[in-house]
Amino acid sequence: MTTLGKPVQVGNIFYEITGANTVKVMPDRSSSPTSNSYKGDIEIPSTVTIDGKTYTVNEIGTRAFSSCYNLTSLKMPNTIVRIDSSAINSCYKLTTLELSGSVRVIENMGISSLPLTKLTLNEGLDSLGYQAIAMLNSLPDTLNLPASLRAMAPGGVGFCHKLTAYSIPESNKNFKTVDGVIFSKDGKTLWAFPCYKECPDGYTLPSGETALSLTACRILTACTVHLQLYHLRRSTPYAFYSSAKLYNIERATSVRTIGTAGFGSCIRLTKIEFGYNLQRIDSAGLASVGSSLIKNSDGLPEHAVISLSGCRALKYIGKRAFTSGSVEQLDIPAAVDTIENDAFVFASYLKRIDVASANPRFVSINGVLYDRDMTTLLCVPANYENQLFEFPKGVKHIGANAFFNCRNMREVVLPDDLESMGDEAFYY
Repeated sequence: MTTLGKPVQVGNIFYEITGANTVKVMPDRSSSPTSNSYKGDIEIPSTVTIDGKTYTVNEIGTRAFSSCYNLTSLKMPNTIVRIDSSAINSCYKLTTLELSGSVRVIENMGISSLPLTKLTLNEGLDSLGYQAIAMLNSLPDTLNLPASLRAMAPGGVGFCHKLTAYSIPESNKNFKTVDGVIFSKDGKTLWAFPCYKECPDGYTLPSGETALSLTACRILTACTVHLQLYHLRRSTPYAFYSSAKLYNIERATSVRTIGTAGFGSCIRLTKIEFGYNLQRIDSAGLASVGSSLIKNSDGLPEHAVISLSGCRALKYIGKRAFTSGSVEQLDIPAAVDTIENDAFVFASYLKRIDVASANPRFVSINGVLYDRDMTTLLCVPANYENQLFEFPKGVKHIGANAFFNCRNMREVVLPDDLESMGDEAFYY
């Protein structure tokens, strides 16, 4: 008897029994436990017989065709209902792929990092996971999504760097496209912006939207020079992640939350100004902002400006919020009551952190961050210019990551009454 879940080879394909009558396609590990040996033209049958019993092939398992560098074609039957995570991934000779109408779910990165010049998504597809269709940099012009599409995770279609437009039939009940951009049917959520969409004068959100939240624009990398955010209230996780041609953001006064990596890796972003509504910056929310500006040849400033001075409602700054950016100075507003101890880690060009005088939790002296009663040093900016650091009177604790990556520092005179030193206080 074949043990449930044990890979079994039938013909040139490996399978795993998943139920009384079903199997899924598995990687070919026959040559090595770390390599996948499928190559040439693969045609998946609709049924297979194992130990005298017939099973329906209804799933392409996790990493089933991942890193099959010599796979040239893949034909699947109309019994496949699910494509698991990274199932068809990094097959560098696979240029065309057609999914049957039986496929309902494509999981995270299910179809990704492929040189596809043609991808056909037929009616029946129901949902897309995170980056389910992603990094298909040879797809031309327009990606057509079916009317049956019901759900799409943030970043469901991303990093497809030749796309100028998406197209969804008007009969779709959940999404619509406006000038090639995917919105929710009610127009209140922007889901996906095509990478190669021409926006020489910037992109302005359609008029009439009053409660807009941007989601999953992890794919803005090659289009927008100047973005106007009129009614944006929430930058959800990865909303503008890796928007490499996003230079300026204005009218962001309505933004209340910057989600995880919301503006992360906007490497040419020179200026972003938030207003009085901003309440929190989540983990890596502004990480790597302007990181390619240093010694750039594009005539751009060498350092990004992140303006928080007008953020009267800002309370929370998350982990590595400003890591790896080119910002030189940050202003901490009066309402901020929580700053995670690694918020400024690897902010290598940061020279000053200045806290509003009315802040009840924090204070800054000469651009260095302390708690309000001046007993704990919280952060010396990585590019702090003085080579000698002497503690103010009363400091008894050095916080975690306090001197992290302070590359100019040559000498630190520790207080005589120092009581504690936090994790990685002098790391790097």
